Amino acid sequence: MNKPSNLGAVMGIVLSICLSMIAIISVNSLRTVPQVISQDGKISYGGTSPEVSSPYFSINGITQWYWSGAPKTSTTTVCAIQSPTSTSTLVTGSIRLTVSSTTASTVTLAKASTAYATTTSLGSASVSANAQATVVSLKTAAGGDGLSETFGPSQWFVVGMAGGIGNFSPTGRCTAVFREL
Repeated sequence: MNKPSNLGAVMGIVLSICLSMIAIISVNSLRTVPQVISQDGKISYGGTSPEVSSPYFSINGITQWYWSGAPKTSTTTVCAIQSPTSTSTLVTGSIRLTVSSTTASTVTLAKASTAYATTTSLGSASVSANAQATVVSLKTAAGGDGLSETFGPSQWFVVGMAGGIGNFSPTGRCTAVFREL
């Protein structure tokens, strides 16, 4: 009477192995290729870079907002970046100039209630004509004097240029990172 029970055990093992192989094959065949739609409407497939296109990232309830863009030309307010709709801290705020302007100027980083003011200075620097420069806020959670600058809901991080004559024509990148409180 041992033969039927051994046969049942062998059949159970064979069936388990077959089901395991089917599960492994089906999981590998169900793998999907990520699809990304860029701002210009183009669709790309696959993971070509670790780039994340979301303006914020949240991990365990800590949310950070990221912004980056080219400075405006022909104005004294070359960058205006609005903080999140909740109270936040400026982690870093900066402008990287690949070409400053056709005239020497003073670059001022500030916090303001509108996009066109430089109410609370966060630092400034003199930049020569047609020079490369990086100006970083002195009051951020990431460095400087160690005093973080708290932004109320929807306030502005502003980069202004002054001095010289005429219109400013900077090229480069303005960036800001805010951490919600």
